Amino acid sequence: MIKKGFKIAHLSDLHISHISFHIKNFFSKKWLAVANLLISRKKNFSAQQLLELPQLLKDLHIDLVIIAGDMTSSSSSIEFTYARHLLNDIEKNNIRVLALPGNHDNYTQKAHQNKTFYKYFTNNISPNGPLYDLHLAKDGIEAHYLWKEWYYVGLDCSIATSLFSSRGLFSERIEQNLYHLFDKLPKDSKIILVNHFPLFSPVSSRKILLRHEALERFLQKYPNIIFYLHGHTHQHIFSDLRHQSYPIILDSGSAAHNSVGSFNVLELLDHQCIIDTYKRREKKWMTTTQKTITV
Repeated sequence: MIKKGFKIAHLSDLHISHISFHIKNFFSKKWLAVANLLISRKKNFSAQQLLELPQLLKDLHIDLVIIAGDMTSSSSSIEFTYARHLLNDIEKNNIRVLALPGNHDNYTQKAHQNKTFYKYFTNNISPNGPLYDLHLAKDGIEAHYLWKEWYYVGLDCSIATSLFSSRGLFSERIEQNLYHLFDKLPKDSKIILVNHFPLFSPVSSRKILLRHEALERFLQKYPNIIFYLHGHTHQHIFSDLRHQSYPIILDSGSAAHNSVGSFNVLELLDHQCIIDTYKRREKKWMTTTQKTITV
């Protein structure tokens, strides 16, 4: 049977957490993560609803899961191990996964320097690996062919930050690699660009994407970038900015939040995309809105 479409689940900010009172944590930024867990995150975020995702995604006939960062809370090895188990359970259902790190996945200088995220997660969805030998871990950018004329491009703009900062950086190196990549991609391609950090930040200056102006200029040069998917804000956002020469911007919200949890499902069809928003209501996942757009 010929497949009529391609279904993508867009998730972010899983914030898988583990509380540790080890003395060494109080000599790094991890003490702040422990405090956040005890004060609010442990109460507001549910590991149980994440455990429901593998079966739900299977029931929704998802082909690909895109995770736009912050799989962990403090970038600890235990949290990364739990997250890896969750992705394994998803992949057992013949669902491919593409993941990139957020600020919490590089929460400490050590995790950033050691590239701990990449010891647990590599995006091997095709036998030959990412296109054009560009890899997130070494180049800050990665591209994969998805379906028909659709391609995925992921950015790693996460950096180790000071105590109360959760900024990202669209560096000059990532910018150069992005232009290099788009010179190679087919001219008729349709691009889903993914980054943990929002393009237009509705949050404080402590959480912005540095050099976001350069990324904005890049997006306006390439109208074949149809979607910009991100996370970070824990708010579900849909903005169709094509009339301003920007792509459609989607924030999945946090899939782990137990009262306002949300994620998106994008069904790619010929010349159309159906976007379903799933939100947590009365301890169940249910669709709340559906949009059909021409692409």
